[in-house]
Amino acid sequence: AILLRYALDRGAALAVIEANIGLRDDPTSAFPAPRVQLLTPIDTDHAHLLRPPSPLPPVLEGLGERAGPTWHKAGGLRAGVACVVGAQRDDVDRAVRALAAQRGVDAVAWRGEAYDVVRRECSLGGSDATLRFGDERLDVHVRAPGAFQVDNAAQAAAAAWALIECGALPGTRATWRDAVKRGLAEATMPGRLEVIGTQPLTVLQVGASAVKMRAFVEALTEIVLRGVKVVACASFLGRIHAAREPVAILAHAPWLHALVATACETSGDAADLDADEVVSVARRERPELDARAERDPDTAVALARSLAGDEGAVVIVGNGLGARRERFAR
Repeated sequence: AILLRYALDRGAALAVIEANIGLRDDPTSAFPAPRVQLLTPIDTDHAHLLRPPSPLPPVLEGLGERAGPTWHKAGGLRAGVACVVGAQRDDVDRAVRALAAQRGVDAVAWRGEAYDVVRRECSLGGSDATLRFGDERLDVHVRAPGAFQVDNAAQAAAAAWALIECGALPGTRATWRDAVKRGLAEATMPGRLEVIGTQPLTVLQVGASAVKMRAFVEALTEIVLRGVKVVACASFLGRIHAAREPVAILAHAPWLHALVATACETSGDAADLDADEVVSVARRERPELDARAERDPDTAVALARSLAGDEGAVVIVGNGLGARRERFAR
């Protein structure tokens, strides 16, 4: 409500509002209907809070832990509002289609049908990609690095066209193409595969839920140079759902040479998992991994840089470490 009031006071033309957890019962559902709604890929984030109804409706059968998030997210879509759906697993896609139909959402741009990513070449300097919108192909450069950012870019571009189609934005197909190419080339995503240092190359990744960690590992696997010694310095929020799963995902990263675990906060909602526990989980998942615990975050980053050497690379992972980014950037 505070942010919406700020947008109104500033005379904002558009407000992009993200539901915190789910949509069906999220506070954002109390706002007036939006002009366009986006449904990003549904995973298990907040599954312990977003519980499915009981008995389980047939539309959710077989989804496992994704049943609750799917019910709350797709089940909260607004009737009569254009919707742009991101890439989904096949079982989730079927459920989303059924729930959207039940909700009276008929103007839907589906990933793989209305729009898609047909080519991408990724590096830490960004990605060159070809996006498809209907029968039209658009070559773009996405400044934010990572394959998952190309997926986000395609959905954002499709949403921009939906805003033009519904009259919320002025423009033509030509002005939309120019705006998309310019916007994607200029947009940054601080804290998501953000290069914050050199010698050794240092990359920052905040947001350590399982789905974000999986996307991060896959993105870096695609762009990391062969033979580069990569050392991770990481903290892991203890309050998130399945808090040890991101540790396991990072431990199995094919590019990971060593892991230095730390904790930035030790109490309250922002508390991290104990560093010794992180090391225990990592070694259980990958016994040969060089995993170390260092309780002081600054010392932990220094140790990771020392292990990587000037020719290696360091990835700094975690919300707590991300909050200290200015101390690590160089």
